[in-house]
Amino acid sequence: MTRSGFEQTCKIHTKPKATSRSAPLFPDLEPLNDLLRTPPLSTQDRLLHIQALGRRIDRYIRLMRSVGSMAGSSAEAKKLAVAVFHECLAALEPPLGRIPEELQRLSAKRGGKLDP
Repeated sequence: MTRSGFEQTCKIHTKPKATSRSAPLFPDLEPLNDLLRTPPLSTQDRLLHIQALGRRIDRYIRLMRSVGSMAGSSAEAKKLAVAVFHECLAALEPPLGRIPEELQRLSAKRGGKLDP
């Protein structure tokens, strides 16, 4: 297995691809997937999407944490999957972390009041 096989999962796609989907890997997340197929139109919608995405990412993290007990995959594949997942997550965290930091900075600058 090559690293490039996993790198495709780390790229952000701007257009959804029309592909046939097999059975969902996480059937418990299907209601969230349904929500995320609709574009958010308001701040409240975006907050619901953020919550849904957080639950989805949490599920992925739990799966990756249990990779050691996963049957049917080679040790090399597991090691590579964990490395690529970590790389993607580590790259995503800093820009996401800057957003609330900036919001707090702006809020403190305005005395705790933000414009809607």
